[in-house]
Amino acid sequence: MKTYVSYVIQEGDQHIHSADIVETTTPPYTYSSDPPTLAIMKWMKEKQATLNINQKFILVNIIKL
Repeated sequence: MKTYVSYVIQEGDQHIHSADIVETTTPPYTYSSDPPTLAIMKWMKEKQATLNINQKFILVNIIKL
């Protein structure tokens, strides 16, 4: 499944808007229109770990594609 994730990386008084398409796995019998929140939170923590200490990752929106 694909999920559109928009986010902001903030550092001090500056910020950068960005977005990614994240591939997640779900069981084939899942018919929910809700995005896979736990998988996105895991992806978000991994993304935050790659940033500098001064930078902050802010999740804006997630949409299941």
